[in-house]
Amino acid sequence: MTKDSVLTPPNTLMGRRRLSIHDRHKMEQLTSKVMTRYHLWLVNHKYALQHADDLFLDEQWTKYRGLSEEDEAISQRFKRELLECEQASQSSRQDAHAEKLKVQSRVMQNVENTLKARLATLFQEADLSKLLNPVPDFSYLVSVAYQPSLSFSRLYPMCELNRALSKQVIHLAKSPRFSMKGTRRTTALDDPKVALAQLGIENCRRFLPLLMARPLATPTDGVMSSISNKVWQHLLVCANATHHRLEEAGVVSPEQGMLLGTIRHLGLLVVINHFQTQFEEALLQVMQDYRQSNCMTEYFACSEIKMPLVLLPQLLQRHERGIVERLIAHIDWGPSAMPLARALLEDLEDAPLDTRSIYGVALGQGRAFAVFDNMDKNQIFPTKFAPHWFANVRLSGEALSKLQQSHPGMLKPYQ
Repeated sequence: MTKDSVLTPPNTLMGRRRLSIHDRHKMEQLTSKVMTRYHLWLVNHKYALQHADDLFLDEQWTKYRGLSEEDEAISQRFKRELLECEQASQSSRQDAHAEKLKVQSRVMQNVENTLKARLATLFQEADLSKLLNPVPDFSYLVSVAYQPSLSFSRLYPMCELNRALSKQVIHLAKSPRFSMKGTRRTTALDDPKVALAQLGIENCRRFLPLLMARPLATPTDGVMSSISNKVWQHLLVCANATHHRLEEAGVVSPEQGMLLGTIRHLGLLVVINHFQTQFEEALLQVMQDYRQSNCMTEYFACSEIKMPLVLLPQLLQRHERGIVERLIAHIDWGPSAMPLARALLEDLEDAPLDTRSIYGVALGQGRAFAVFDNMDKNQIFPTKFAPHWFANVRLSGEALSKLQQSHPGMLKPYQ
């Protein structure tokens, strides 16, 4: 395959119909709507979008007011006095409740603003090794994994230098799906060198990017774990779908699609991973400020402040791309891997498919498919948008069918 053929998208990846400038503008609006819905789906642990319910409070107040009705035998004067007392008491409670809500709202806004500022500083200025810990540097993987001369001896240092990666490799090698002919399923697999050999070179090429990133998708908190699991599934589908599209295009190393899909979504995992910790730090900072300023009403209100998950969708949209851009700039790609860096930047910039490299086209199609696949399984992808969604990335019906039949949401060993 020539250099030009690598940099030019082949017809096998794109339908023939080109979008006009007007159509592209409409597709940008569509993409914005779908991605906003997608980020809401990610955060909602019930797989549904938020819906306001204004009737509940009214029903509760109606029921409460009904409790002021007393026995008909009570004198009219007593009933009037009782009613007046109840109304005064209720008014007082309502005033106190309204004031409490105002304080809580003010405190919540302060915490949210502090959280946003802390996250912005963290994602823009913190060392990448801190943001991605315990994910190892991708530079070494990029330099060796896709070379024809790849050997296990060149992969061993990655595991030796990173305990988290060693554990992931061993765990995968022990799984029945990856135990070739049932051999070596002994304690010897606790050695990462043996585990790498068990997986085989081709499986290592495909799955090492995923295994490197996996620790980022395992937060301990239940709510955040649910969100991380959805992002991880999206990452896996995108990586496999990108790999599948590169196979269709006939590139030399379609396994690079797994790397592209993984790196493209690390920004989402980083935001999710640091959200809870930074919320706790922001709340602590606000509490200390209130205490030092002797604002004790606001200080005590901090005890009722909950983690504002409602902020997470906009934070994901605001920061994930910048994190990935920093990661791309940090990785030492080398001349042979520069097309991969270019593909990632093309996708981050939403470059039109006509201007993208073959890797950029495959990544764009893989990501579009992953968004559709995960939302459609929860029946929240707008059905009327589907044809336009895939037309935007010029993915034909035949190609879509092949992707669905390949079951990209699963880790499957190289055959």
